Amino acid sequence: MTPRPTRRRQTIFVGSKIRQLRKEHRLTQAALAKKIGVQQSDLCRMENGEYKVALDTLFRILGVFGMQIGDFFQGEQSGSQQMMNLD
Repeated sequence: MTPRPTRRRQTIFVGSKIRQLRKEHRLTQAALAKKIGVQQSDLCRMENGEYKVALDTLFRILGVFGMQIGDFFQGEQSGSQQMMNLD
């Protein structure tokens, strides 16, 4: 049986995915933060896995990139399935 990830690992996974999307769309942290209505320092902490990303914030981020929640986790199927399990 595969061990379940910790919530910390889940937070890191989501943050790294946000950073990846931001960089793919050539946005700075400041630009994305402004678009979603948070401070740049808070976005930095989210990307680093220091802050959990609230669901409403995640949906605002996905809106900026024109994505659905399923798209966010697609391509990381085994990893995202593991990450989505709650402890």
